Amino acid sequence: MITGSLKERNGIWYVIIRFNNNGKKQTQKWITTRPPIIGNKKKAEKILKEKIEEYKLIELTEAPVKEEKLLFCDFLIDYLETRKPNIEDITYSGYKFILKHILAYFEESKLTLDALTPFHIQKYYTAKLKEISANSALKHHIFIRGALSYACKMKLTSENVTDLV
Repeated sequence: MITGSLKERNGIWYVIIRFNNNGKKQTQKWITTRPPIIGNKKKAEKILKEKIEEYKLIELTEAPVKEEKLLFCDFLIDYLETRKPNIEDITYSGYKFILKHILAYFEESKLTLDALTPFHIQKYYTAKLKEISANSALKHHIFIRGALSYACKMKLTSENVTDLV
């Protein structure tokens, strides 16, 4: 449920929007009504109503955060594309190469992100260590660990299973 209120501070009205973050934690968002609306509470109330409606619309149009049947491989592909703007081209190319190895190993199993266990990751590392160097296997671990850390932050999974490997 989204609620709101007004607060005046230093001659400026602030709109305070309260909403549940992913249905769990109550969150507040403070929005300034700049330029100053000194003594004009009616304009501030109008902005408050507009912001509440805006947040309600956002809540209705957002897709659910957690997809029950999100495949591990599909998640990794999406993760790499999410990271692309923030990493160097050479790093992206290296991660793309690593992703090919991971997809070749996991794709056939149709393993979902929420079904992934430390056992699956350990089996992958063991198999890869027969083909690649320990240094390369470490790079695979860094990529997978980063992806699963991101999944935890996005509330797609409850824990990073690579922490247990």
